[in-house]
This record gives sequence, structure tokens and C-alpha cells, in this order.
Amino acid sequence: VFVAPAVAAHPLGLSSVNRYAGVKLQAREVEVDYLIDYAEIPAYAEIERLDADRDGAVTPPERDRYVASFLAQLLPSLEVRVDGTRVTMHSVGHGMEAPTGQNGLSTLRVAIELRGPLPRGAGRRTVRVVDRHLAERGGWRELAAEASPWGRVVSSSLPPSPRAGR
Repeated sequence: VFVAPAVAAHPLGLSSVNRYAGVKLQAREVEVDYLIDYAEIPAYAEIERLDADRDGAVTPPERDRYVASFLAQLLPSLEVRVDGTRVTMHSVGHGMEAPTGQNGLSTLRVAIELRGPLPRGAGRRTVRVVDRHLAERGGWRELAAEASPWGRVVSSSLPPSPRAGR
């Protein structure tokens, strides 16, 4: 009997760019937890951009410049509306990792926590999110509505809970 070891792989191939956005309401803000997962081939180019001086080590200033550049591309292409009003989103935190993928090549995952102020009002809210970031790239896309202490999902065309990474 032979058993193959479990391998974490990108289901859409070595060149996919996968995106996830989890949306939930906070007391006075709307939150979008955004994850982008670059498979091996696009990760190579992104890691080269990340290590700007090409010394093989990513310094905090290099990481900060990369995140600022990433946000400059992401924010105009991510439309968040609450009750019809466009919400200006801003980053409140980020993280990244470069796990090993297929054939020993690195992948890259960038996670950004975005928040924006809720428009004045009370009661039932309608939240609409349109993600056009890297829409031309092949890969899975997932948008999830999440319940929070300040809001529950009453009606949605989205999954009821996040499934990314499962």
C-alpha cells in the first residue's frame, strides 16, 4: 500500500492569483478583511518587487513600501457602499507570508484589514462590495458576509460565513 503525502497546492495552477474578502459591520465602521494569494509564478514577480534592493532579505521599510503600493492599487478597485453611500476605506493592519509552494517555489499571501466609517443612520443596513482588483487574473474569488456583535446577515447573495483557507 502506497500513500501519497498531502500537498498544499493552488487549485487553479501555478499562475493563479486568488482573492478573498470577508465583510462585516463593526459598531461605527464596515470592515473588509482582504486576502490575496499569489501562486508560485506571480509570487516570484511580487517577491522581487517586495525585496527592492535584491539582497534576499525583506526589511520593514521595503515591506511598508510594498504595502503602500499594494493599497494604492487595491483601494480604487474595491468599491464598498453602505446604504448606497460609498465608504472610504483605509488600512488598519496588514500581514504577509511567503510559504513554500510546489517544487520548492515560494508563494505569497498578503492580508489587509480595511475599515471605513458607516454613514449616519440606524436600523437595517445594506452593504454592497464590488472587487475589481486584479479581475483579469485567473484564480478563485470569494466574498463572504460575516455576522458580528453589531450586525447579523439577514439576506445575502454571499455565503453565510467565510471559507477561505479551508
